[in-house]
Amino acid sequence: MDGEPIGGIAGRRAAVAIAVSLGVVLLVAAAVVLVTGNTGVAGEAVAAPVSERPQAGDCLLDDPIGVVYGSPGGSSELPALRTAACDGARYGEVVTIGAGTDQDTAADDGTQDQCWSAAYGYLGVPDPVTTDLDRVPVADVWPLLIGPDDRQRAAGQVWSACVVHLAPSKSDDGVTIDHSLRGAWARPEDAHLFSMCLVDGDSQDPINCAWSHGAEQISYAWGDSTQTPETATAACRADAVDALGSPAALDRGDLAVSVVASRYDDGELVTGPEAASADGDYFLDCLLVPARAGQELVGPLRGLGEAPAPLR
Repeated sequence: MDGEPIGGIAGRRAAVAIAVSLGVVLLVAAAVVLVTGNTGVAGEAVAAPVSERPQAGDCLLDDPIGVVYGSPGGSSELPALRTAACDGARYGEVVTIGAGTDQDTAADDGTQDQCWSAAYGYLGVPDPVTTDLDRVPVADVWPLLIGPDDRQRAAGQVWSACVVHLAPSKSDDGVTIDHSLRGAWARPEDAHLFSMCLVDGDSQDPINCAWSHGAEQISYAWGDSTQTPETATAACRADAVDALGSPAALDRGDLAVSVVASRYDDGELVTGPEAASADGDYFLDCLLVPARAGQELVGPLRGLGEAPAPLR
């Protein structure tokens, strides 16, 4: 009826409905126990043991792309990713173990820079910072510092681990590889995992090698205004043959080398003759590009050997 007080007929109906519902739930629960015989397990629950700190060569078992690079910022704490000794699929590998730190401290005290150098050394790639080379090979290397998880920290573990992992879609099955990355740069079957693919030679924006793109950077050298274009092209071709493992794709006319001058002006990339003619330092970037107009690369080139070039 209108104006019925709380606790009247409507309230009682609600109470009865709740009681009936609870009764049904209890009956169903009792039936499940009778049917399954699930009367509980004797004993006490035991938590899984706390993982030991990783060792060099251990596998990285969590995908860092979504967990680390896809997560919002704001915390200086090192990300915690699972690692373990393994002989199967891994996203990357532990390179070195060091003292505990956080991201801010690692950036200030050189720990992050040391991780970069260690990752290059682990893969067998000449370090562009510490190696005194006239011509520097270019590799797409992804190092990362990780730290202990909550349970490991609670157990008193204090460490940071430098890991190197694959960029997205750099392997046949996505982002994992089924064998060690140690020394991978020197193996033709693995070197393509670290190819530096670019949208084109002018913008030089990195791009996934599986997508259509215009160039792959092979190396770079310091610009020299006394060097002739012919000399620079010859040096670039030598680097390209070394990276490909064969001159076949160049000799067939599938691929060509391109030397592009570049420099940074207030953080902005400048390419082409303007970069080379400017006062000050600049680079000569050695690129592999499709030899025929209208074609694009659709795969990495490093370690190609005599196979057909991935063109479309």
